[in-house]
Amino acid sequence: MDTLEALYTRYSCREFTDEVVSDEDIEKILKAALAAPSACNTRNWSFIVVRDRETLLKMNEANGPAANALQTANFAVLIVCDKNIMWPKFPEYYVIDGAIAGENMCIAATSLGIGSLWLGTWPQPNKMDAERAVFNLPENLIPHSVIAFGYAKDKSRIGELNKGLKDPTPKIHWEKW
Repeated sequence: MDTLEALYTRYSCREFTDEVVSDEDIEKILKAALAAPSACNTRNWSFIVVRDRETLLKMNEANGPAANALQTANFAVLIVCDKNIMWPKFPEYYVIDGAIAGENMCIAATSLGIGSLWLGTWPQPNKMDAERAVFNLPENLIPHSVIAFGYAKDKSRIGELNKGLKDPTPKIHWEKW
Protein backbone atom coordinates (compact mmCIF):
# COMPACT_ATOMS: atom_id res chain seq x y z
CA MET A 1 0.00 0.00 0.00
CA ASP A 2 1.40 3.41 -0.86
CA THR A 3 1.55 6.28 1.62
CA LEU A 4 -1.42 8.22 0.28
CA GLU A 5 -3.64 5.16 0.28
CA ALA A 6 -2.66 4.47 3.91
CA LEU A 7 -3.46 8.08 4.83
CA TYR A 8 -6.78 8.05 3.01
CA THR A 9 -7.98 4.69 4.36
CA ARG A 10 -6.80 4.75 7.98
CA TYR A 11 -9.66 4.43 10.46
CA SER A 12 -10.16 3.80 14.17
CA CYS A 13 -10.38 0.04 14.61
CA ARG A 14 -12.15 -0.89 17.85
CA GLU A 15 -12.09 -4.69 17.81
CA PHE A 16 -9.31 -7.05 16.82
CA THR A 17 -8.84 -10.72 15.97
CA ASP A 18 -6.48 -12.94 17.95
CA GLU A 19 -4.02 -13.10 15.04
CA VAL A 20 -0.52 -12.20 16.20
CA VAL A 21 1.25 -9.19 14.71
CA SER A 22 4.84 -10.17 13.90
CA ASP A 23 7.80 -8.63 15.70
CA GLU A 24 9.03 -7.47 12.30
CA ASP A 25 5.82 -5.47 11.70
CA ILE A 26 5.91 -4.03 15.22
CA GLU A 27 9.46 -2.85 14.56
CA LYS A 28 8.31 -1.17 11.32
CA ILE A 29 5.54 0.62 13.21
CA LEU A 30 8.01 1.77 15.87
CA LYS A 31 10.49 2.96 13.24
CA ALA A 32 7.71 5.12 11.81
CA ALA A 33 7.28 6.70 15.26
CA LEU A 34 11.02 7.26 15.56
CA ALA A 35 11.01 9.01 12.18
CA ALA A 36 8.49 11.61 13.40
CA PRO A 37 9.55 15.23 13.67
CA SER A 38 9.65 16.96 17.05
CA ALA A 39 10.13 20.53 18.25
CA CYS A 40 13.77 21.45 17.66
CA ASN A 41 14.45 17.76 17.11
CA THR A 42 14.26 17.11 20.87
CA ARG A 43 12.81 13.64 20.25
CA ASN A 44 11.31 13.85 23.73
CA TRP A 45 9.15 10.77 23.34
CA SER A 46 9.67 7.13 24.21
CA PHE A 47 7.45 4.12 23.58
CA ILE A 48 6.42 1.26 25.83
CA VAL A 49 5.30 -1.75 23.77
CA VAL A 50 2.89 -4.08 25.57
CA ARG A 51 1.78 -7.55 24.49
CA ASP A 52 1.04 -8.99 27.93
CA ARG A 53 -2.74 -9.48 28.20
CA GLU A 54 -2.84 -8.64 31.92
CA THR A 55 -1.04 -5.35 31.33
CA LEU A 56 -3.28 -4.52 28.36
CA LEU A 57 -6.29 -4.98 30.65
CA LYS A 58 -4.70 -2.70 33.26
CA MET A 59 -4.14 -0.09 30.55
CA ASN A 60 -7.80 -0.46 29.57
CA GLU A 61 -8.87 0.11 33.16
CA ALA A 62 -6.54 3.13 33.45
CA ASN A 63 -7.97 4.76 30.33
CA GLY A 64 -11.59 3.81 30.95
CA PRO A 65 -14.40 2.38 28.77
CA ALA A 66 -13.32 4.29 25.65
CA ALA A 67 -10.21 2.10 25.71
CA ASN A 68 -12.07 -1.23 25.62
CA ALA A 69 -10.33 -2.05 22.32
CA LEU A 70 -7.32 -2.93 24.48
CA GLN A 71 -9.23 -6.04 25.56
CA THR A 72 -8.78 -7.55 22.09
CA ALA A 73 -5.66 -5.70 20.91
CA ASN A 74 -2.68 -7.83 19.94
CA PHE A 75 -0.39 -5.17 21.36
CA ALA A 76 -0.43 -1.55 22.43
CA VAL A 77 2.05 1.28 22.66
CA LEU A 78 2.09 3.85 25.44
CA ILE A 79 3.68 7.07 24.23
CA VAL A 80 5.51 8.87 27.02
CA CYS A 81 7.15 12.28 26.80
CA ASP A 82 10.12 13.27 28.92
CA LYS A 83 9.98 16.63 30.72
CA ASN A 84 13.76 16.60 31.02
CA ILE A 85 14.38 16.82 27.28
CA MET A 86 11.57 19.09 26.08
CA TRP A 87 12.37 22.22 24.13
CA PRO A 88 12.92 24.76 26.94
CA LYS A 89 11.48 27.72 25.00
CA PHE A 90 8.10 25.99 24.44
CA PRO A 91 7.96 22.79 26.50
CA GLU A 92 4.24 22.32 25.78
CA TYR A 93 5.14 21.30 22.22
CA TYR A 94 5.62 17.80 23.64
CA VAL A 95 1.87 17.31 23.14
CA ILE A 96 2.26 17.84 19.40
CA ASP A 97 5.44 15.78 19.25
CA GLY A 98 3.73 12.78 20.85
CA ALA A 99 0.69 13.14 18.60
CA ILE A 100 2.80 13.18 15.44
CA ALA A 101 4.69 10.06 16.53
CA GLY A 102 1.37 8.37 17.28
CA GLU A 103 -0.12 9.27 13.92
CA ASN A 104 3.00 7.96 12.18
CA MET A 105 2.45 4.62 13.94
CA CYS A 106 -1.22 4.51 12.89
CA ILE A 107 -0.38 5.25 9.25
CA ALA A 108 2.42 2.66 9.24
CA ALA A 109 0.06 0.08 10.74
CA THR A 110 -2.55 0.80 8.06
CA SER A 111 0.06 0.37 5.33
CA LEU A 112 0.84 -3.09 6.78
CA GLY A 113 -2.82 -4.13 6.95
CA ILE A 114 -2.89 -3.72 10.74
CA GLY A 115 -5.68 -1.84 12.50
CA SER A 116 -5.09 0.79 15.15
CA LEU A 117 -6.95 2.95 17.63
CA TRP A 118 -5.49 6.09 19.18
CA LEU A 119 -6.61 6.56 22.79
CA GLY A 120 -6.12 9.91 24.48
CA THR A 121 -4.54 9.95 27.91
CA TRP A 122 -3.24 13.53 28.12
CA PRO A 123 -4.68 15.99 29.31
CA GLN A 124 -6.82 13.94 31.68
CA PRO A 125 -4.97 13.80 35.03
CA ASN A 126 -6.89 10.72 36.23
CA LYS A 127 -5.88 8.73 33.13
CA MET A 128 -2.32 10.04 33.21
CA ASP A 129 -1.93 9.11 36.88
CA ALA A 130 -3.46 5.67 36.30
CA GLU A 131 -1.13 4.89 33.36
CA ARG A 132 1.80 6.25 35.39
CA ALA A 133 0.91 3.76 38.14
CA VAL A 134 0.56 0.80 35.72
CA PHE A 135 4.12 1.36 34.50
CA ASN A 136 5.65 2.87 37.64
CA LEU A 137 6.81 5.85 35.60
CA PRO A 138 9.14 8.42 37.14
CA GLU A 139 7.73 11.94 37.53
CA ASN A 140 9.61 13.31 34.50
CA LEU A 141 7.73 10.96 32.12
CA ILE A 142 4.29 12.12 30.99
CA PRO A 143 1.87 9.45 29.73
CA HIS A 144 0.74 11.00 26.46
CA SER A 145 -1.47 8.44 24.71
CA VAL A 146 -2.07 4.76 24.10
CA ILE A 147 -2.45 3.15 20.70
CA ALA A 148 -4.08 -0.27 20.39
CA PHE A 149 -3.01 -2.46 17.44
CA GLY A 150 -4.11 -5.70 15.85
CA TYR A 151 -5.84 -7.17 12.83
CA ALA A 152 -9.37 -5.85 12.37
CA LYS A 153 -12.16 -8.21 13.34
CA ASP A 154 -14.57 -6.39 11.02
CA LYS A 155 -12.89 -6.35 7.61
CA SER A 156 -15.64 -4.25 5.95
CA ARG A 157 -13.87 -0.91 6.49
CA ILE A 158 -10.45 -1.98 5.27
CA GLY A 159 -9.57 0.09 2.21
CA GLU A 160 -12.63 2.32 2.64
CA LEU A 161 -12.06 5.99 1.94
CA ASN A 162 -11.87 8.00 5.15
CA LYS A 163 -15.14 9.81 5.90
CA GLY A 164 -13.41 13.19 5.89
CA LEU A 165 -12.44 12.74 2.26
CA LYS A 166 -15.92 11.91 0.96
CA ASP A 167 -16.98 15.58 0.90
CA PRO A 168 -14.09 17.85 1.85
CA THR A 169 -15.79 21.02 0.52
CA PRO A 170 -16.88 22.44 3.92
CA LYS A 171 -13.40 21.93 5.40
CA ILE A 172 -11.15 23.39 2.71
CA HIS A 173 -10.88 27.11 1.97
CA TRP A 174 -8.70 28.72 -0.67
CA GLU A 175 -7.02 32.06 -0.04
CA LYS A 176 -9.70 33.24 2.43
CA TRP A 177 -12.34 31.93 4.82
